[in-house]
Amino acid sequence: MNRQDILDEYIDRVLNDMSTKDLMRIVGDQIKENLSGYSDEEIIAEISEYYPELLKDYGDYGYDNLITD
Repeated sequence: MNRQDILDEYIDRVLNDMSTKDLMRIVGDQIKENLSGYSDEEIIAEISEYYPELLKDYGDYGYDNLITD
């Protein structure tokens, strides 16, 4: 067994031992981290591509009001 094989096996076991709630939290944290470097325009483009219906709720307010800290 080489290094990659043992790492893959370890990762599979760790994931199999996690609850769905734990997996969702980890993935959510990773998505937040990935998006933290995006500009407002990039976030809007990302949302537009995958979940455009989310932006419809903000249409009356304009995209400038969509991103707030």
